[in-house]
Amino acid sequence: MTKTKSNTYAFEAENFPFLTLVENLNQTWNTLGLKDLQQVEQEGLLKLITDSGMTENSNFDPNSVLLVKASGGVPTGVYGPCVFRDGNMIILRVGDNVAPVTQNSDRLIVGDLRGKISVKAAKDAKGEEYPTAEVNFINTDKEVFKVRISLDYNNDELSVGELDAAIINEEPIINYLGQVPGQVIKMNELGVGEFVVKAISSTRTQYGESFKLHLGDGRVVWARGNSELLLRAGHQMKPDTPLTLIITEIEEFSPGKFSVTNALRERLPKLPGNTNPVVKTLEAQVSSSVQDNNHEESEAESDAESDEQIERMPF
Repeated sequence: MTKTKSNTYAFEAENFPFLTLVENLNQTWNTLGLKDLQQVEQEGLLKLITDSGMTENSNFDPNSVLLVKASGGVPTGVYGPCVFRDGNMIILRVGDNVAPVTQNSDRLIVGDLRGKISVKAAKDAKGEEYPTAEVNFINTDKEVFKVRISLDYNNDELSVGELDAAIINEEPIINYLGQVPGQVIKMNELGVGEFVVKAISSTRTQYGESFKLHLGDGRVVWARGNSELLLRAGHQMKPDTPLTLIITEIEEFSPGKFSVTNALRERLPKLPGNTNPVVKTLEAQVSSSVQDNNHEESEAESDAESDEQIERMPF
């Protein structure tokens, strides 16, 4: 039997040379899909997306697999697949698509991919040393996918030695990871229905702690009302116990401002989610308006912090 050499895929700027031919890089930040890439550039991304299980998600978006920074229509940076922290979860993000990652000693596991974490030292323009990390995921065909790991450079304890020690001692690395950038939708955008919750994470802002519900279809939504009250009381997901977000009514009490009647239940959904919100218009009460404004300020602050994270991603 002839032994064939397995493929190794990387996702740095030099691995996407044909991006210089793309004409529609009109924004500073541009999201590209598989169709925007040459076949040789698609191959590794498509295999990584498939083997990680992202394509099985009903919310999978093939039109958002690569983030490109541009100036005057010319690419200046490529932001490919990366491992991030999202609250109390580790995720693999490819464009706007995500998949949950688990850690087993010094290995990361996502879908059918298994990878070993490696840490290296790099130097900045001032010659100061800082750590970088990546994981070499391997699929069942023994193909290798070199994926960056985003680190939290605001963590005073972060260093090459500290991170190496955590990996050698088989300790969780989540506290050393960079928080994922991105947007979280508001609960009224879901519509009336029941939605399975896969995980819960939180973001701390100047307004306090805000909680995020990670739904089974890949969407992430801010907790509010009854669900937020429960999470602030310390409720956590139980192993092997399903959790469902129930939305029974959405009320628009003033233009663009909504109250959402919702709750969390420890069971699977009984009703399908409805993407068309059922909205009632009510006369706003002062107390409700103030509460909703405070919540929106918290959401805006969290979104702003997430956007700032993009500039700090180690690519």
